[in-house]
Amino acid sequence: MEPVTAAVIPIYPPKVWEDISPQFCTTFWSLTMYDLYVPEKLYEKEIKKLKEAPAKLSDNKDLNTARRKKEADRLNTLMERLQDEEKRHKEHVERVMARLRQEKDAWFLSRTARSGNSRSAKNETITQFLQFCLFPRCIFTSSDAIYAAKFVSVIHMLKTPNFSTLICYDRIFCDITYTVTCCTENEAGRYGRFLAAMLETVMKWHAEREVFERECSGYPGFITKFRVTDKATGNDTDTVDFENYRHVCHKWHYKIAKALVVCLESKDFVQIRNSLIVLTKIIHHFPAIQNLATVIEKRIEKVCEDEKDKRQDLYIKARSYQGQLGARKAKMMKESDFHVVKGKKGEEAEAASSPAKKEREKGGEGVEEGEIRSSGKEKRRESERRDRERSSASKERNRDSESKERNSRDKDVRTSRERDSHSRDRNGQGDMGPPTTSRSTPTRRSLDPDAGDRDPKRRRGEDKEREKEKEKSPVLDRLEKNEKLRKEKREKEKIKKEKEEKESKREKKRDRDDSVADSSVKKRREETERSESSPTRQNGSEEKRKSSSDRKR
Repeated sequence: MEPVTAAVIPIYPPKVWEDISPQFCTTFWSLTMYDLYVPEKLYEKEIKKLKEAPAKLSDNKDLNTARRKKEADRLNTLMERLQDEEKRHKEHVERVMARLRQEKDAWFLSRTARSGNSRSAKNETITQFLQFCLFPRCIFTSSDAIYAAKFVSVIHMLKTPNFSTLICYDRIFCDITYTVTCCTENEAGRYGRFLAAMLETVMKWHAEREVFERECSGYPGFITKFRVTDKATGNDTDTVDFENYRHVCHKWHYKIAKALVVCLESKDFVQIRNSLIVLTKIIHHFPAIQNLATVIEKRIEKVCEDEKDKRQDLYIKARSYQGQLGARKAKMMKESDFHVVKGKKGEEAEAASSPAKKEREKGGEGVEEGEIRSSGKEKRRESERRDRERSSASKERNRDSESKERNSRDKDVRTSRERDSHSRDRNGQGDMGPPTTSRSTPTRRSLDPDAGDRDPKRRRGEDKEREKEKEKSPVLDRLEKNEKLRKEKREKEKIKKEKEEKESKREKKRDRDDSVADSSVKKRREETERSESSPTRQNGSEEKRKSSSDRKR
């Protein structure tokens, strides 16, 4: 393999070989599924069929003794060949695995000494592996997609140094939106097979603690701190335990759901088609949680409604997936059964906990079922906006109460002055001599136009209405304005359509009139031509008669 390894080096940039060895790249691209895996169950199934076949031959009356014996010999020979093939296949896989065990220490180069950060070095290694090996091969053929997923599992099971299995799975599952968007229809199907094979391994470790302890605990691929460990339990090591792994699995399922929801809501044909293909391929392993299934089901229903009369191929795919999803609902589990939800602090705990619980803890309000929660920044903006609205509403209320108090004081002053003036007038009329003129004190009027209303009940009702109008949030005002604008837009479009219809009718009428006029003109021309041609024919017949009479003479 040395000449092939030497030929591979110039193909990729020099930076790639700082993380991955050329030997690893050659090994990855030269092996196939036959070199890594023996389908023992399929061999056993076929051998069992061949063992049972001779017993069925005796029931077949169409065959004579010689033919039965010949058929039985053929079946025995085929069974021996299958057993021999299985044996040779196992030996071949053992030889390949022995070779890989020898090579594994040199596959991923350690950059910890130079970089000083093992986490960033491992991330860079995984990036190179995904970019130049895994993603290009998983979309070649369906068998290559399964091979790529199996090879990741083999790297993990060999306990390859400087390779983090958890980081690899995290990078594959955490944002599949761009990968799904970039695929063709056939590539999306292969990518879906690849994700299904990866999810199969993940869910196998998630299902049973014994399997996890046997295949993951203590392996180099799981020595990565994805969550803050609980110091009270004494778990100070960087190894991810079973419960933490289940939290991470929940995070991966949530991320896949969020990415596919983005694709389904994009209104783009390619994104919707590819996401439906991927969802169909991974139906046996995703969604496994009931609330995520509800989210996806709502989006699928929306796609069916939108595409029913527009794009029939998308509508058929969406309906097909909807039926498969409904059939698997009984096998789905609750979020509390999928992982233990704890109120831990930190980014990793937030990533692993459910969207609904996080909303209840932070904002006191739960997420409506079938909704993907918004990001932390969006929540902060929303809460700030609500606080501003509340403060502005309280200020307005304070102003209204102050203005009411002022108006009531002004009113009391006016009434007291009026009473004084009336009492003075009465006293002046009872005395002798000229009537005394009482100076009318100028009354100060309130700036409030409604202060002059003498009916207190009506004034109270108007004040309440005014308060309600002021308490209306700016969001409602905006919504009303938007609704008005939409109505105006619809009316304009309606008027425009009516005008266009009228114009089209006029044009059709004109065309009809023109066609009628053209036909009448043609008829006149034909009549004139006929009338002109008839006298010439008569003249010719007369000349023929004259010439015949001259000949007779």
